[in-house]
Amino acid sequence: MKSSRPIFAFDPAAAVVRTHCHSAFGGPWPGFTPAEREEFIRDILASADFSEVKVVAFSIQPTCFDLIVDVARRTAIPKEEMLRRFKEFSDDMYIAVEGKRLDEGDPLAWKRLAARFGDLSQFIKNIKQRASQRYHRAHRSSGALWGNRYTRAFVQTGHPSRVLSAWMDHAAVRSGDVATPDEDRYSTFGRAVSGDLRARALVTALFSEEGEDHPWRSVAKVYRDFVAGEVAVPFRQRDPKGRGVPLLTRREFLLSEVPHFRGGVAFGDRAFVEAVFELNRQEFGAKRATGARRISGQNDPDLWTIRNKGDLRKLRD
Repeated sequence: MKSSRPIFAFDPAAAVVRTHCHSAFGGPWPGFTPAEREEFIRDILASADFSEVKVVAFSIQPTCFDLIVDVARRTAIPKEEMLRRFKEFSDDMYIAVEGKRLDEGDPLAWKRLAARFGDLSQFIKNIKQRASQRYHRAHRSSGALWGNRYTRAFVQTGHPSRVLSAWMDHAAVRSGDVATPDEDRYSTFGRAVSGDLRARALVTALFSEEGEDHPWRSVAKVYRDFVAGEVAVPFRQRDPKGRGVPLLTRREFLLSEVPHFRGGVAFGDRAFVEAVFELNRQEFGAKRATGARRISGQNDPDLWTIRNKGDLRKLRD
């Protein structure tokens, strides 16, 4: 019997797996306050440092979050370092119970601790639990805060990651909370504009040449040129039902809701998506011959997913 939640495989030769994760509130809960969003960002970064998960980009909205993270396939941390991080990161009550077992050399306790390193599911579980507990204490409420575990999709490094990161930075613009991504203090670029050094390092790593260190002003210019720029090689898309309807520009694309990001399994150029499809062919119908599906309605030739969620121009209507 197939699982209701397929576990998709990624290139076994890859040392690092880059993934886009999304989760949202499951009911009519009041959204996070600005202070709670700040706390959530701190939790994400602290949890990432603890568990050897590298945050690439983030966007924390009042009732949902989007993350791009890198997870190394092999994580080897000495026991002394695991114990140090555990006692530095965990709350006093948990340390009193689990820490005692670790100090006594309980093999099951050490197995539980080791499982928290280099594991995406454990990382997401940890940040959501912390946010839920703090939220319910502050609002004097109880119940399931999050509507699902989380959706995830593999993301190709380079250009596709830059597009996705910029799209995440425009979340508050799409919702009408701010006029430009510069004003959103809860996403990577907006936080970098405000002077946050860690956010600036994340944007620099994505939008500057690999291995090169650039001044923030030049990186910000590259980012803004990227957002405003047109695709270098226009792609003419066959669209028998929508002839005469222009394709979305990059700016229009970033201002559109793109369901492909949150349920498309993989996001990247055609070769990248086809490779993911081949590894997971058993999860799709027997008649399906190819995996890559273009994100319809936009003009970037290097943006493909496995699941086609519809033409963006029609989704906006």
